[in-house]
Amino acid sequence: MASRGARTLRCAARGAFAHQRGALPRAAAPARALTSAPAQAAVAAAPLPSDAELFGDPFASVGTELQSLGGNMKEMLDTAGEHPVLDVVTQYFFERGGKRFRPTVVLLLARAAAASGGGAELVCDRQHRLAEITEMIHTASLLHDDVVDESDSRRGSASVNAKFGNKVAVLAGDFLLARSSIALARLRDCDVVELLSRVIEELVEGELLQMKQGLGGGGGGGPDADLLMASYLHKTYLKTGSLLANSCRACVMLGEAPGSSSEQLADAADAFGRNLGLAFQLVDDALDFQQSSAALGKPALADMRLGLATAPVLLSIAERPGLLELVERKCAGEGDMEQALRWIEESGGLEKTEALAREHMDLAVAALSCFEPSAARSSLIDLSSMVLNRSS
Repeated sequence: MASRGARTLRCAARGAFAHQRGALPRAAAPARALTSAPAQAAVAAAPLPSDAELFGDPFASVGTELQSLGGNMKEMLDTAGEHPVLDVVTQYFFERGGKRFRPTVVLLLARAAAASGGGAELVCDRQHRLAEITEMIHTASLLHDDVVDESDSRRGSASVNAKFGNKVAVLAGDFLLARSSIALARLRDCDVVELLSRVIEELVEGELLQMKQGLGGGGGGGPDADLLMASYLHKTYLKTGSLLANSCRACVMLGEAPGSSSEQLADAADAFGRNLGLAFQLVDDALDFQQSSAALGKPALADMRLGLATAPVLLSIAERPGLLELVERKCAGEGDMEQALRWIEESGGLEKTEALAREHMDLAVAALSCFEPSAARSSLIDLSSMVLNRSS
């Protein structure tokens, strides 16, 4: 096992170790900044593997844990018949599947941290509970988001609010947050409780920021594209990145690997989750313009119809400032949507969004260089590639 000092030098120095697929990008120092223009140049351009190069399915590698996770969540959410409506709603939502992406990240990271501490790639009980808590918080946020966005579909089926009504959907989301908070308290770790409580606060803050976020100009000279994009990335971190970043950090904090430099690994885990979350949402933004509603399992172009400018729009407005007016009026005028799509294509908005997603994914993979080589770390890299290459 490498010493703590050796690992510190490895994470900070240019000579990062070589992964079996080639050298990983150098790990940038974990930072709280959401994005950094020089960061892309600072990270070596080691390409992520394509789907054909993946060593195995990252989800299958934790398949047993994911099965038990599903059963445990059902038990935690069972009201024993006291509130049958909530039982029906939670069963309806969870039966519609989902990739369980976030708990998979937590479980794989737990194994990678254990290996970095010199132990076997095992997940302790508290890390299992954390994966369940993370998924419940995420699910609650989806239920609330669908109400706020007036969405009528989710995962290819009617959304909970469309099927049971807004009041029931909101209460079901609140119920999930309440049960996740009880499970969180039972971890008996005040620092982790604070981290995950902050996630819930930031989810609300992000939604409020989205609701009030204007598209107005940056003074007398028209819209400030850079300022709008920075504000958008901040909102995206609050709504998407915070849960992954803080869950990854908490996962390392809850580990039981003796001798691991937990503070350094926790910072690296935070950086990995933060950038993975941002990349995930940026890919989502691009897919919203590229895929049909059937492929996405939710309405396509939904954000523009709600008057929300996402990355492909914001990365196009420097060349096509008229886009803002179209989005502000929710592309409701005749020919508005067609014009908006044409301008985004002409300005390369989708290509810029995909490039920014790859920049954040490079930073996420670079953060993993602080972890010792292991099957779990390889699976996390594979999972990162799958995020960039996914079609739904």
